[in-house]
Amino acid sequence: MKVGRGFIRRVVPTKWFGYFRAILRLVVIPLTCAATVFALIFWLLVVLVPFDPTNLFSGEISSTLFDRQGRLLRAYLARDEQWRIAVPLEEISPWVIRATLAAEDRRFFRHGGVDWLALARAAWQNATRGRIISGASTITMQVVGLADTRERTLTRKMRQILRAVQLERCRTKNQILELYLTNAPYGGNIRGIEAAAWRYFGKSARNLSPAEAALLAGIPQSPSRYRPDRYPEAARRRALVVLHRMKECGVLSADDLVRATQHLPEIRTGMPPVYAPHFCDFVHARFPAEPRVSTTLDLDIQLLVERIVQEQLKQVAEQNITNAAAVVLDNARGDVLAMVGSADYWNRSIAGQVNGAFSPRSPGSALKPFIFALALERGVVWPTSVLPDVPGLFSNYDPRNFDRQWRGLVPLDRALAWSLNVPAMQVLELVGPSAVLEFLDACGVRRTMPAQGEVGLTLAVGTCSVRLLELANAYAMLARGGAWLPYRVAYPPGPHEPVLFTAARLWNQRQMREQARSPDATPTSSPVRLLDESTCYCINSILSDEKLRDPAEVTPALRGVRGVAWKTGTSNGYRDAWTIAYNARHTVGVWFGNFDGKPSPALVGARVAAPVALSIISELEKERGPSSAGPAASRISGIPTSAPTLPSEWPRPPHEVMPVVICEESGDLATDLCPTTRTVFLARRMAQMGSARSCHVHRKLLVDAETGTVVCPRCLLGRRLEEIVVAEWPPAVAMWLRALGKLDQARPHFPGCPGMRQGRPPQIVAPHDGETFFLTSFRNREFQKIKFEALCDPGTSLLYWFLDGQLVAVQPPGESFSWLPETGLHELRCVDERGRGHVIHFQVLADSDEAFGLRSPP
Repeated sequence: MKVGRGFIRRVVPTKWFGYFRAILRLVVIPLTCAATVFALIFWLLVVLVPFDPTNLFSGEISSTLFDRQGRLLRAYLARDEQWRIAVPLEEISPWVIRATLAAEDRRFFRHGGVDWLALARAAWQNATRGRIISGASTITMQVVGLADTRERTLTRKMRQILRAVQLERCRTKNQILELYLTNAPYGGNIRGIEAAAWRYFGKSARNLSPAEAALLAGIPQSPSRYRPDRYPEAARRRALVVLHRMKECGVLSADDLVRATQHLPEIRTGMPPVYAPHFCDFVHARFPAEPRVSTTLDLDIQLLVERIVQEQLKQVAEQNITNAAAVVLDNARGDVLAMVGSADYWNRSIAGQVNGAFSPRSPGSALKPFIFALALERGVVWPTSVLPDVPGLFSNYDPRNFDRQWRGLVPLDRALAWSLNVPAMQVLELVGPSAVLEFLDACGVRRTMPAQGEVGLTLAVGTCSVRLLELANAYAMLARGGAWLPYRVAYPPGPHEPVLFTAARLWNQRQMREQARSPDATPTSSPVRLLDESTCYCINSILSDEKLRDPAEVTPALRGVRGVAWKTGTSNGYRDAWTIAYNARHTVGVWFGNFDGKPSPALVGARVAAPVALSIISELEKERGPSSAGPAASRISGIPTSAPTLPSEWPRPPHEVMPVVICEESGDLATDLCPTTRTVFLARRMAQMGSARSCHVHRKLLVDAETGTVVCPRCLLGRRLEEIVVAEWPPAVAMWLRALGKLDQARPHFPGCPGMRQGRPPQIVAPHDGETFFLTSFRNREFQKIKFEALCDPGTSLLYWFLDGQLVAVQPPGESFSWLPETGLHELRCVDERGRGHVIHFQVLADSDEAFGLRSPP
């Protein structure tokens, strides 16, 4: 059936049809046209108006530092004084997202930035009420509104609508939600859900419950009204509203709603945690603009180190020791696993915020392993070399050992293990102080030179200042077998490392030029090799052998440590106590002292720092897990794939060794003249480098067969000669050995030699042989000193004074010295550099043993 215009007119009354046509002509068509024009203009504005989403916010984000397992270490205020902690959406509790959407924008994932239905509803409500009661702002609109002005005007609303649509076109929904949860206001200077969770509940946003999430999600609507720490009841009422909206949206079950409403959370005001503050300050200073920094620190190891250091500080507190520092390095990659900078970061009275791990301090003997390592590397000494520990080796300088004793001829390994100063200075003199300083530069050890600018041989006793972390990293190079890596505190590597690599590579290239003729030379690669593995094996073996150490140094607390090399250091004046301990996996550096430089007799490396360092490394060995990079580190880019593989056996012996026959007395390559020899096995490289190191002590001597005196070309004619082998040590060593009866007196020259003028031995003129001295109780002993004086030939250069077999002085001829008397019978010997001497005996008696605390001679 056909339906025509006449039929419609008959069915629909004429007046209603007119109304419909009028409405269509006067309302619908104009509105449709207006809407079309508006949509076209709006779309053109969306497309043509410039919009850069990166300029929405200032970029002022609180810098947050995390350990290698992703645990929060510390957060810093943003530069605009706001707590704004960036956190990925996947690290936020799902309850936070559900509560936020229920409270602010339940159709967030269904609109394109503007909820037009809600906007129309709000427009109707505002028009009918005559005031603004609803804004209908979506989360996207709020995100762009957070970066806009704060007034509530139609112009601002239109601007939000435009920018919201533009933002939806260039960012995903998750990215927009993440922006909101990072920048939304939660009261005061708290911005973002993570900062709010720490501020009001003392926990991360990933651990929030439904009730806690609902309470926080309700705050942004009116932060000043719903701030929980100031208006807790209002915040709880708002939380109930959000919880019921979550139930309406179907994201919260009825049972969960009942539980949440019955157990609304208590406000526990707090702030993000502060772990390893010195370490965090150091990393933050290097990455101030990074919102999230994944560091190399292991929080478990950090807490362990802090506990051990604090326990030791309590024990030494009464001995005027106020501060300590400690670092732990992962040898495989150079990662800093722990750093303690002071006794108490928050204690201003001890300058607690000073980072002792980076404060230049005198290392004492802690540099000696590098002196010996460089000497071994260059073939200046052998592992079997014998070094003199006697007075008078250096002109115009008379160094002493820590215990003020002399030990004569000492093997190299024992000289290093006992940390003897005189042998170390002799090795330093052979290799050259400038070469050692250059080597320390290559190891990344920056030095603060003394005021006079020169260190010379005193470098062996630590007259320059170094930093704990840099020194520990240099020891880690020894642990790796000579492969150097810069220490690392964050992923990716820090900006300072290329500079350190440059110094190391320059050293490596210099070494390669010196070895250019060697067929074993290889091109420089990362990590940088500074020492040969055989050199490091020697040093590591010496420092890890408990049998070599001075028994006085190895206290009961330090005994029984296996597979750990360690070196102590004590600065001059007892101001710094050091210990660096290391094995295949870890290097631990410990320093004790006072930041103001006050001395303490207890500041001895072996007594204060060594127990701490060895306790830390022993505890790490019990765990064994933290030494690896760990699953968290494997997810972070920037870990070098060329990190050296640590050996299962440590110290690992050299692959190629060869037998070498050495002189028992000198430790050098034996010759036919050496009376006693032994066979040792050395690394092939060391054996080949030291092939020219023949024994220099034993030599042939022509003597007159009848008188046994030495002859020379002027007096050998007409005499019956014989050839003998003698040990000819340097003068200072020879004097020491002869004084102890360990070396025969020097043979005199043939008296009839026309070129020889005989001299006389020194003659002691004070005191006299057999003289007796009396100590009186009414005079200070300082005014009763006994004067020692001797006469000698003009050709004599030095006189050695021995009292009761102990060297007490080395004096030029014509000078006397005074001795503080002690009761008893005494033997005084004066010897010149040719071994000629004079011996007398004298006695000291006291008129009152009780007054002086002296014991009468038998």
